[in-house]
Amino acid sequence: MESPAGSAPEGHIRLVCVDDSHLLIAAWERLLSAQPDIRVVGTSTSADGLVDLVLRRQPHVVMLDLTMRGRDALETISEIAASAPGSRVLVFSGVCDAAIVERCMAAGAWGFVAKHSDPLKVIAAVRAVAAGRVVLPDSLAD
Repeated sequence: MESPAGSAPEGHIRLVCVDDSHLLIAAWERLLSAQPDIRVVGTSTSADGLVDLVLRRQPHVVMLDLTMRGRDALETISEIAASAPGSRVLVFSGVCDAAIVERCMAAGAWGFVAKHSDPLKVIAAVRAVAAGRVVLPDSLAD
């Protein structure tokens, strides 16, 4: 697959992190921003207004929790896929079963990683999705 549309000239992955926990967003923002090739360009605590944020910030990857207040995450994934094809959704969720992963991928997500995953695995998933590779949980990849 091709590289993300609108790649930054310096090669940084632009990322938006979305989770209903301010503490989790702050932790991931700090960890991801410490990576030499990743820049967090936005955060949100709900899916409400997320499509507008994505259109304004043009991230390569949107790391999105599924279970939040506000707008339905699956609808949001579909709208991002349709309106911002250069932004790829990586679902980041505490709920990880085959049916949910399948629904997310059908909605247009590029990947799915469990919240309990090793942080290095999450960072690798961000890089893979940014590079146009589909990421599935280990339990479903076979």
